[in-house]
Amino acid sequence: ALLANLAWRFGPAEDLTLNAVLAVPPKPARTHAARLFEHAQSQGMLPRILGGVVEKSRLRKNVSPLDTLAGWRLLPLRRTADYAAFQQLVFDSTGAFEGNVEAEETPFGLAFIDGQAVKGFPLLAELMWLWGSAHALEALKEDGEIAFAGYHEAADRAKQALAETTGLAALHQQLLQTGLAQPENAKRRTTLRAFWTWQRYAALLYAKQSYTPAGKGLPGGRARGAHIEPSLALYQSLTRVVEGHRVHTPHASWDSFAAALNETIEVASRQVLVRQLNAEDEGFLNGLDAELKRAAGGGDWPIVADVHLSPSSGQVVQEATGLARVARIRGARGARFTQYEFKRPLADRLTDTKWREMLTQAVAATGDAHSRLATMTSPRK
Repeated sequence: ALLANLAWRFGPAEDLTLNAVLAVPPKPARTHAARLFEHAQSQGMLPRILGGVVEKSRLRKNVSPLDTLAGWRLLPLRRTADYAAFQQLVFDSTGAFEGNVEAEETPFGLAFIDGQAVKGFPLLAELMWLWGSAHALEALKEDGEIAFAGYHEAADRAKQALAETTGLAALHQQLLQTGLAQPENAKRRTTLRAFWTWQRYAALLYAKQSYTPAGKGLPGGRARGAHIEPSLALYQSLTRVVEGHRVHTPHASWDSFAAALNETIEVASRQVLVRQLNAEDEGFLNGLDAELKRAAGGGDWPIVADVHLSPSSGQVVQEATGLARVARIRGARGARFTQYEFKRPLADRLTDTKWREMLTQAVAATGDAHSRLATMTSPRK
């Protein structure tokens, strides 16, 4: 039951399972490893995500970096489709940089491996594009992030990896695609990016990461009026995520979340139809944050997660949520997500504690963490 729940929640096993090991007779011992590798190869069990440091130049002929990391774990790491896609979007699935390495501003994804300018870092914007965001593609083009040999072929393979997603990840992907299928705006994109960041944070202990060869609270005050984004298709897609959890990971908190979400959809529907909310609807919306906080078990603060490592450059790509932005619409006040993406030296990667300290210092220095962090990181709108 545990392995089945892990497979639904975080994806299929990326390492060999115990059943795969038991399927290969242990004797003679001197050939067991080779026979186990052949069995894994024939059954399509070899890893698709590098998940470790491999120096490609030192490998024997016809041995790929992925081959070297095939192995068994008592509790296998999980393969998520988005990390499998990331693996396709960097060297050596892509080739040399075709832009100007001497330019004043070079792409975020640029790295130098063995003296060659290549793509060492993937971006969340690439996943957003593959999920249907035309804005993300234009931004990638403008920033030179796709100016690498063989990039479009690699992107096709990444898209295929995303198409193979299963379980909860498939529901998450459907939710993201639903959000991106609506008329795009910066606020919704940031919310979707933050949602993805939270899911990657939740999977840190279970999902295999790809390699290259403070609460969001607002100042207090009495709430006046209320407004909810009329994104009915997005909320309905979210119900499928919640129902998946109620089936596979049943808990009272999911029942509470489902009840709140159903009422949210009803209120949003009334807002779409009559364009005005009654006092009861406004009261529900103004108490929704507290209700969701109770269902989530408390904690509501900025988080940061590693998503990709490039050993040659000694840097890691991190995705983070920041302090909320205040949103005001016709007298109603609420909050919107902020989300950041940046590269950090591996020896100085951010933990949740360090990231929150950085946010606190930014607020203390300027009163606005967002404007200050714009020069320290790469905020995504």
